[in-house]
Amino acid sequence: MNFFFFDTIPVRLEEKDEAYVLTAKLPGYEKGQIEIEVYDQYLTISARHEEAVSSLDETKKAYEKKSAFRRISRTVPLPPLVDGDQIQAKFENGLLVILMPKGKKKKLRIE
Repeated sequence: MNFFFFDTIPVRLEEKDEAYVLTAKLPGYEKGQIEIEVYDQYLTISARHEEAVSSLDETKKAYEKKSAFRRISRTVPLPPLVDGDQIQAKFENGLLVILMPKGKKKKLRIE
């Protein structure tokens, strides 16, 4: 019997001419529940969901309170030459789209 349930965030990474586009599916989450952290070589997407339900039963003179907390995250290595200062994110209808512009290559002149 498995007592631990690990969840992950499905992602897709596409390379375009000027940028990389990372798409993550987060159905059931809202924008305020999502965090994105960018480091030198990787990007982490985290989402948390908290829910509290309470009820009062007058006949039994009982008060019941239930709460649930769920947190998922996914760390993705950044593609080469990503300009970390220019990364942008948009969240709509359970879909997180992260645009990662490519940095400029520098060619050296040989003397």
